[in-house]
Amino acid sequence: MKSTRLSRRTLLRGLGAAGSLGLGLPLLEAMIDGRGFWFGASEAQAQAATAPPVRFMFFHITNGMSATSLNPFTPTATGKNYPLSPSLKELSDFRDKVNVISGLRHTAYHLSPGGDEHAKSTGSLLTGFPVTLETASGRTLDHQLGDAWAASGYKGKPTLNAICDASNPGVGSDHPPIFNSWEAKNQRTAPIFDPLSYFKEIFGADAGLMSAPAPTVPGVDPRVASRKSVLDYVKADAESLKLKLGTADQARLELHLSRIREIEQEVLTVSNGPGSPGALRTKEERDGFEALSQGPATHEPRIKAMVKLTALALQLDMSRVAILQYGWPFGNYRLPPESGVGGDSDHGSSHGDDSGYLPWVQYKVKTFRYLLELMESAEEPGTPGGTVLGNSVTLGTSDVGLGSHNTDRHGILLAGTAGGKIATGMHQVFAGDTPINNLMLKLVELIAVPGMSMSQFGMDGTSPLALA
Repeated sequence: MKSTRLSRRTLLRGLGAAGSLGLGLPLLEAMIDGRGFWFGASEAQAQAATAPPVRFMFFHITNGMSATSLNPFTPTATGKNYPLSPSLKELSDFRDKVNVISGLRHTAYHLSPGGDEHAKSTGSLLTGFPVTLETASGRTLDHQLGDAWAASGYKGKPTLNAICDASNPGVGSDHPPIFNSWEAKNQRTAPIFDPLSYFKEIFGADAGLMSAPAPTVPGVDPRVASRKSVLDYVKADAESLKLKLGTADQARLELHLSRIREIEQEVLTVSNGPGSPGALRTKEERDGFEALSQGPATHEPRIKAMVKLTALALQLDMSRVAILQYGWPFGNYRLPPESGVGGDSDHGSSHGDDSGYLPWVQYKVKTFRYLLELMESAEEPGTPGGTVLGNSVTLGTSDVGLGSHNTDRHGILLAGTAGGKIATGMHQVFAGDTPINNLMLKLVELIAVPGMSMSQFGMDGTSPLALA
């Protein structure tokens, strides 16, 4: 079957655009011409804006990359095909897509007043300036990038900000809430922790998962039976589009829709607790579930749901900037035995020895790899990077280098080629006084939002880091 040519507007409009929601599409071969640009773009337009944009994804590992030394994390050799350290063993067949960066100094953390190490380190990481517990220097990098994309005409969500852990150790404790993102000097952006709320943030407040009249189904709670999928609202559009596509694009569209349905079911199950998937619950039931959801048995499904939603939002161009925190710094949750992580809690283990904390770091790196897998499996034919991961800069790091709060040698994982602009599969070591802000400045350069120019990031980011 010969595929119909589709314009960039089709991708941006998505399915169901005539209604109250639009469901994004993956990039299809039918949208890209022989030059690797959108069909219908003039030569000038094609040179000015290649397809697709470079996304920024920040995965916050939390509580440190090691306990007392960085030896379990830092590879023993530099350059291409670096040997995997114990902390990075989960990257074994993904090593060629990830750069390890060692030696950077988080200067703003050292100059932030107060004794709350995790809070001041987390709050200053994406501003590049010292912070207090209540104020930052201004808008963090995620908001700056989101502002620039909006100014360039992008109509999606400027930023997404979520966390996998349902608990908040800052509430009712001696520790303050700890956020990566600041919308303004005195305005922290709280991450979304509920998968259902996150789904609706991405697809719209009325995007599926809603109640509507439905026939009674024997043995099934009528409130569950009446739940409609987001796909129900775009079914006609999807069938119409499928008739215009070639065989390969039809398969991509089918896979795309099945993944959306799969994550819908996971979101309903995780968000509404044990029992019937998608069961609606009273306020009292939901309050009880929130307490339950902080336990070991629900932690892993919640992580996977939040990771899947984040990867999907980037693939659909629902947002080009996303932050996903693995957990809260100071988080003292425990994982179920099948996770392979036992003993003390996350934060408690980070202040123990390297061997005791190593399983936690490995689990977090495994979660980071899961995010990378999803982004790499999302193909973007005819583009420099070839996949969502390739067309991104995906940063994985922690608030502190060590659980003992040392940040002189901050461990960094950087995946994606930024659309072919950098090489991956490298371990680079920088002098210990090299500011981490130089890396942030380099990321802004790689993302290259139209109209956005930055000569300095934070207090000491004055020279973009020289990446391989």
